[in-house]
Amino acid sequence: MKRLYLILFFLALTYVTYAQNEAGLDKVICKGGSVQIGGTDNGHCYLWDAAPGLTDRNKSDPTVNPTTTTKYKVTVIGQDFSFKRIDEVTVYVAEVKLISPLSNVKVRFNTVSPGKLDIEFQATVSPNIDVVRNHFAGKIKFEIGAIGTSALTWDQPGGIAVYSGTSFKAKATYTGLPNNNSDFGEKTLKMVIQDCNSMDITNKNKVFFTKDATNNTLGIEPNWFYYWNQFIPHERIATLIYDSGLGGYAVTNPITRVTKISSLSSGHNDETGHRGLHTFYETVAHESHHIVLWEGWWGIGGSPIAANDTDNDTYPDNWESSNADAISFGFIVGVNDDYSISNSAGYRYEEAKCRAIEHAVIETTFDLLDWSYDPTGINQGKQW
Repeated sequence: MKRLYLILFFLALTYVTYAQNEAGLDKVICKGGSVQIGGTDNGHCYLWDAAPGLTDRNKSDPTVNPTTTTKYKVTVIGQDFSFKRIDEVTVYVAEVKLISPLSNVKVRFNTVSPGKLDIEFQATVSPNIDVVRNHFAGKIKFEIGAIGTSALTWDQPGGIAVYSGTSFKAKATYTGLPNNNSDFGEKTLKMVIQDCNSMDITNKNKVFFTKDATNNTLGIEPNWFYYWNQFIPHERIATLIYDSGLGGYAVTNPITRVTKISSLSSGHNDETGHRGLHTFYETVAHESHHIVLWEGWWGIGGSPIAANDTDNDTYPDNWESSNADAISFGFIVGVNDDYSISNSAGYRYEEAKCRAIEHAVIETTFDLLDWSYDPTGINQGKQW
């Protein structure tokens, strides 16, 4: 009797075995995805244990679509019950997350020439195990749009992420500030995952220039002047020039309509209390109105006529003696009321008129075009 039990015991050992090839290799899918498991049907009997995402339990190679990581177990019985094999396979439901840069992050070019902007992309996978990391190797790609004439390069060919440390990484580098102010602002960046479109991510970032740096295309004037000058209306000003040595906010030649402007015009406006772009806009409007006043007296590009300006103060005699504003400001024919004389009637009159124009400027008109960044925070860009 003992001999019979021993024979049956050895028969059982040869009858039930745990195979490594019936269920197939472990698989990785994205959320919402499906995958085929198992292997070739060799005419045996297949029975998969009931599990989430499995609908056909009697196929050798069923397709499964679990929503979470799931282990599937199959029992294979040979013809005439010649053998019984058991195998298992795990289907990992993975998630890829873009952790950098996040949406609406503000990035800026540095202050050295020709100007550089690095954007570090990072994505994590979960679960963070070898089989999942290996599955996504070469399949995660980062994309970002052009920034005008700035040259884009990647530290990894084509923006294909490489796993390093704890995440998949790639770095985009833009070299050279773009030519146009319109090239800054909101940019679209994407993470594209091969065979896993459901997890593609699109974010928006905002690109800025450093306000007082001089690493724009010309490299001879501050970035704020180079870029703001492209969209703030000059009105009657024909030529606007940056002059680092200028003492005040600005100075204008009304005959040539050339205005020189200083760094004060990008800072605090003592008249209105505004800062940054608003000060620049107000200064330009102020100087433009000096030209408007001049042209009202002497015409476009005109010069004072000695016979009509006997006191040689650049204001027509008939205007000084008859204009209500001129009289109220104390203009007197025969007295030098030239604008260049401190507290003269000419200075007080023109400044009153031009400062009124400053206050009339609608400040927010061009705020959406201001992509400057001030490291001090004092004269910060309107979009920062």
